[in-house]
Amino acid sequence: MTTLPVLYPSHCHGLSPTLGRWCPLRAVDVFALREVAEYEGQGIYFHLNHPMKWVRLTGIIVAMDEFYNRVCITIDDGSGATIEATCLAPPRSEATATVAAIAVSTERPADDAMVSPDGPKLRGVDIGKVVKVKGGIREFRGVRQLAMKAIVILGDTRAEVGAWREGVRFREDVLKVPWVVTGEEERRCREEAEGEKWRVEEEERRKRRRERRAKREKYDGGEGKEKRGRMEKEKAEAKVEEDAAVVKAPSEKEIKAREEREKARRARAIQRLVRSRPEEAGKYAALGF
Repeated sequence: MTTLPVLYPSHCHGLSPTLGRWCPLRAVDVFALREVAEYEGQGIYFHLNHPMKWVRLTGIIVAMDEFYNRVCITIDDGSGATIEATCLAPPRSEATATVAAIAVSTERPADDAMVSPDGPKLRGVDIGKVVKVKGGIREFRGVRQLAMKAIVILGDTRAEVGAWREGVRFREDVLKVPWVVTGEEERRCREEAEGEKWRVEEEERRKRRRERRAKREKYDGGEGKEKRGRMEKEKAEAKVEEDAAVVKAPSEKEIKAREEREKARRARAIQRLVRSRPEEAGKYAALGF
């Protein structure tokens, strides 16, 4: 039993030779890709430990239908299997799609009338044409398909052979051996991912603060900023006055010393008065003067 190579964490996918490109595969290659539970629903599949999301196929159109406002093109690339490539049907001036399959008309007058909302330009695309199709991998009722993003009609045999040779080189140079990431590369990718996660979270926090501030200003009738400025100024002034009062407030010792000085001052004043008026000396005798 062959042991599958280790799958690297998603923060290493930026180093993948397959994930960020159009992988030239055959229909049988697409059906052979394996799913991993961790990436379910993300449209990512694996060959060995190579993650793949976007593929490119070259083949001849053997069927072309429209179902429920979707164009479905069946492609035979000579690999022993056919695969369907689908996209939204180009908008029509009047509804012509029915529940039953109908052939896609190629007699629309304008080029832009043959452009799918998903991107592919379908003018001239018909049964018997050799095409190069690009798209993502999707599943419909348990069957793998291509979600078309682009389609090009190959003009001659040379272009067709060139596309097939590119697929052969890709399988030999890339898919034949497992993808290897060194420990240093994995560590660097992890640190970059953690930094990016922090940056995104910080941006979200800033966004929430801006939204709350905007709501407060709107609630205050546009005067919230000015009002808060006045309140902050008043608080600052009150704080300064409070600090000054604390600095100026005398201690208990100072208060007692002040009372003693005041008492001594009054005693000296009475003594001067007694000396200046001897006849009234008896009046102050009881006070000890």
